Amino acid sequence: RYLATFIAINHQDHNVLMFNSESPKEWPMRKEFVKNYNLAASTFNNIYSDSLRSVTKEMFSREGEKSKIDELLRKDTLNVIVVPSNDLALVSDIMTRISLLDDDFDVQVYGLDKWISYENIEAEYKNRLNLRLVVPGYVDYDYQSTIDFLKAYRSLYDTEPSHYDYGFKGYDLTMFFGQALLKEGLAFPTVFDQLKLNGTSGAFRFGKSTTGKEFENKEAYILEYDNYEIKRVN
Repeated sequence: RYLATFIAINHQDHNVLMFNSESPKEWPMRKEFVKNYNLAASTFNNIYSDSLRSVTKEMFSREGEKSKIDELLRKDTLNVIVVPSNDLALVSDIMTRISLLDDDFDVQVYGLDKWISYENIEAEYKNRLNLRLVVPGYVDYDYQSTIDFLKAYRSLYDTEPSHYDYGFKGYDLTMFFGQALLKEGLAFPTVFDQLKLNGTSGAFRFGKSTTGKEFENKEAYILEYDNYEIKRVN
């Protein structure tokens, strides 16, 4: 949902396409992305399309000089291709196919958080296609609050904080809920949408889930591969 809204808002003047793996297992992700993208995009006029269009792997196959994907791509603007899939083999295959597109097309690819650990995707492809990933959290060692936290943590415990247990995230959640209690008291869930924290491991802003029965973190980070480095976009 976050990725769909982010792309709709930040690529209003670009040609946005979604890759459809046609996998039943990934159908819920594709459905959620399409629904939220079209909902966000409906608030403005995209000159290229009034709804999200999808492409399949077969459309990249060439018959002579052209392929069906060429008919959907544009040379006068950025082509954004979203790949809502975590299937390693498929992701690797589609990244290779996209990298073989005509150089006249300016292309940027968006993927999911698990891609960050996919080492079999060529680093050249990630950088040439300005790959962006949506992730629930990311420890940015250039971020000042992270630097300050690390200095204090190392001084106190003489070790490195864990990424997954009581290190970065434990500290962030304690700070978020501790500040919420101090400022708002026990009624803080009623003003969740007004409370936000940019922590050491991610951003936090809680709201009702799609079921309406529980709360979930509504924030996420967009990371970009730029000059063989990973940088935060938002």
